[in-house]
Amino acid sequence: MKRKYLSILIVLALLTALFTFATPAAAVDYGEFEALRFNPDMAYSTLTTGGVTYNAYRVTYCLDPIPALNEAIFMMTIRVPVSINGVALDPDEVANSPVLVRNPWSGDAGGTAPTASTAASGQLLTYLQEGWVTVQLGMRGNGNTVAGYQYGKLPGPIADLKSALRYLHFNDDLIPGDMNKIVFSGSSSGGSATVMMGASGNTTLYEDAIAEIGGLPLSLPGVRDDIWCAAPSCAVMMRGNADCATTWGLFGDLTDAEVGVETSKLNRLMTMEFIRYLEEEMNLIAQYDLPEAGIYKGDKLTNDNYAAYILPNLERSLMYYLNVQMANAGNRTAIENYLAGNKNGVVRNTWIFPTFDENDVLIDVKVSGWEDYWRYNSSLAFEYADAPGGAPNPMRRIQFRYDPNAYDSYTNNIIGANGAVTAGTLGSSSRSFNIPTINASVYSKFGIEWQMNEHGVTFDQATLDLLEFQRNSVDPMYFLLEKQAGNTSIGDITVAPNWVTRGGSFDPVASPITKFALQAKLLEMGYNCDSMMTWDQTHAETNDIPGQIRFIKGLLELDYVDAAASEEKLSGNKNNLTITVTETYVGTQTIVYTETFSISNNAAGYYQVGPYSVYVDTKGNDQIRACYIA
Repeated sequence: MKRKYLSILIVLALLTALFTFATPAAAVDYGEFEALRFNPDMAYSTLTTGGVTYNAYRVTYCLDPIPALNEAIFMMTIRVPVSINGVALDPDEVANSPVLVRNPWSGDAGGTAPTASTAASGQLLTYLQEGWVTVQLGMRGNGNTVAGYQYGKLPGPIADLKSALRYLHFNDDLIPGDMNKIVFSGSSSGGSATVMMGASGNTTLYEDAIAEIGGLPLSLPGVRDDIWCAAPSCAVMMRGNADCATTWGLFGDLTDAEVGVETSKLNRLMTMEFIRYLEEEMNLIAQYDLPEAGIYKGDKLTNDNYAAYILPNLERSLMYYLNVQMANAGNRTAIENYLAGNKNGVVRNTWIFPTFDENDVLIDVKVSGWEDYWRYNSSLAFEYADAPGGAPNPMRRIQFRYDPNAYDSYTNNIIGANGAVTAGTLGSSSRSFNIPTINASVYSKFGIEWQMNEHGVTFDQATLDLLEFQRNSVDPMYFLLEKQAGNTSIGDITVAPNWVTRGGSFDPVASPITKFALQAKLLEMGYNCDSMMTWDQTHAETNDIPGQIRFIKGLLELDYVDAAASEEKLSGNKNNLTITVTETYVGTQTIVYTETFSISNNAAGYYQVGPYSVYVDTKGNDQIRACYIA
């Protein structure tokens, strides 16, 4: 009798689940944005590249592309793998795969989405060969000038990328791939855009700029722009503070240095500004013990200990290169031969010290310090030192790479790309991103103060407000600090739970000082971050795409599954049973399935919740005796 009763319950539960699935959801009125629903039956191209066959679609991600510009700037190319080496892929697996979204920002210039008939290459092709969906974006950037109107100034490029992400989330039910697993990537300025997407998910800061191109609003059901994993290469980031950070990294604290003898006035002020920013704004907290440097978890990072705290990241990057990336990686003889060689006149084993175990396995690497790192990187010498391989000279004026329009150049001719301004008034109309006339990048607060104090340039308040807005619009730390402080004035920010960041050890543009500051803040806030320098690589797309993919595959490994149930009393002998199943992955991702069933008092049986069959035994009208996944 009990067996028959359980069988009836199982059948009823299955019928309930089937009925619920078959009942169409109430139609959502998207209004004019119905036009941005993806059409699975649209024309597409089928291509085969590198052994993978894929269907490619090109769509527009906003309603009102700027008529003066190429519409492909506001488009994306979606590639869906169909087979690999002639073996058909399971459509359900493709539908649940990660989605690589690649942005083209480079040198602050934008790009167009390629036609659907354009073959995939590079990182995009590598991800397709994993059976994963890829998306290649178009976006505005520097150079999108028509009749003197600079359409590519900030926040335009970021607004475009946000609009594209919203399109993907909005069409998650129609486009293959799981938009809850978006991996966003880019290199150089595109790396900057990537960390921005990771740090600023669902902020309202860009709503006006997104509305200007007819992008989807956050107020619409199903619309969001957060991502699952940020995968930047050589990110030119934290531009409002990065020059000061690089100067501090090279010369250390110049607060007490004598101007004109030991340092220049500019360099002294820049190191002081970074120290202020480090200690008063970022407020980084150590997340691990480093007893040899007197640093312990929970300590505040300051001018006195920050360089020592981030040095292990340099050593970890070297370990990875020697054991994984280099030719004959892990071979003791090959490692020792490499370290006996030199680069730019600096012999590696004079500052890099390996430790091998009794089986000749490399188990540790130490370096002498940051000063030798800068000497080794003479690709930076044209900016930072008087002679290749020489010690950084604090008297030399630095050629600024992050903030090119904020400081003096060697000829004191920088503030506007269309003409030097060394005195007088800088009006807001000439710098407005709505009425822009120059290709200026980002003005830091320090740079503005330098121009005001050293050259008598004045800024009206409207200009200062605008420049601050533009500066914040590409500063990931701004969003992380707002999130950490619980400030919701710019929206309820969703930070990407996973980060895999890479940058070349010879990169003259993207400073390790800012790269590891970002990592320190992310770890402090509880996010999963793997940040390394790719050794002996300059400013370029990372050569560690295989490591990037290993990181992502690790996130997809299911760690454990939990089931929980609760009962709510209704009238008579009827109750609502709510069952929740939570999947927790190796990364910080969780996926939650919830279903509610109408049951009688003392019911027991199996219930389908997502892909799981869950057994629940209830007592009375509010107690759960047992709940487990069958």
